[in-house]
Amino acid sequence: ITEGDKAYEKQDYRKVVYCMDRALQQAVACTKFKLIKAECLAFLNRLSEARDIANDMMRLEPTNADAMYVRGVCLYYEDNIDKAFQHFQQVLRLAPDHPKALSSYRKARTLKAKKEEGNEAFKGGKFQAAYDIYTAALAIDPNNKLTNAKLYCNRATACSKINKLNQAVDDCTAAIKLDENYIKAYMRRAKCYMDLEMYEEAVRDYEHIFRKDRSRENKKLLDQAKLELT
Repeated sequence: ITEGDKAYEKQDYRKVVYCMDRALQQAVACTKFKLIKAECLAFLNRLSEARDIANDMMRLEPTNADAMYVRGVCLYYEDNIDKAFQHFQQVLRLAPDHPKALSSYRKARTLKAKKEEGNEAFKGGKFQAAYDIYTAALAIDPNNKLTNAKLYCNRATACSKINKLNQAVDDCTAAIKLDENYIKAYMRRAKCYMDLEMYEEAVRDYEHIFRKDRSRENKKLLDQAKLELT
């Protein structure tokens, strides 16, 4: 178990999962080992596995604070931050000195507030300020892929407003790497490619978008890009 503790401190969550699996071979019903494993699975973005373990624990023990905390972590990494808040608050009602829930609650609250601050700056036409705020938000939790994908896409939109089109493309690409199903990021990148007169790249993105959503509007965008290419 000491090996698992050391791996946890180093944030080597794959190794922790391996250590917990070995420990559970000796102590099959150990709730503590199961929940440490579940927490690390959540950190590795294996959210359905993590949630299954937490749900099993809560069926046996509905007021298990650690299981509730793991469910909150899963929601947080799914960009369901309001529901994550509710879970972390519930944990702190059950166990007021739960350090992980308190830390996660503060991090989620900071991330949400910073994202909203960036959105407000953007809506007010303060595009450079929005860019700076989204940049600060991206530093809060590098592990939150779905929220960070949205932040990158939002920052790309701010970039395009201050004529940083190449960086806008890079930010869209970063968003897509974090969430390959994020059509809005493909759409933003395709628009930037059009503005940069990189029509081949624009066609490629619009083709991807049209495969996912065969709407009349998407067909029109694809046809326009193809027309520019010829």
